[in-house]
Amino acid sequence: MGMQMGGNKGGVSADINVTPMIDILLVLLIIFMVITPLTPKGLDALVPQPPKDRKSSRSRAIARWSCSF
Repeated sequence: MGMQMGGNKGGVSADINVTPMIDILLVLLIIFMVITPLTPKGLDALVPQPPKDRKSSRSRAIARWSCSF
């Protein structure tokens, strides 16, 4: 990828330079590795709790339909 051997001397190379991308990824990796231990453990979330009385919370669904030919 880095060097072309023979052939087209001084021509345009179609190879992508991935060095800057790897540098950015390594910096982001280091930042996340430093920040991760500093974050609080767990998330505070309000989760709906089931009702205490399960018998009264059940409701019946009644579906009626008629068909005439």
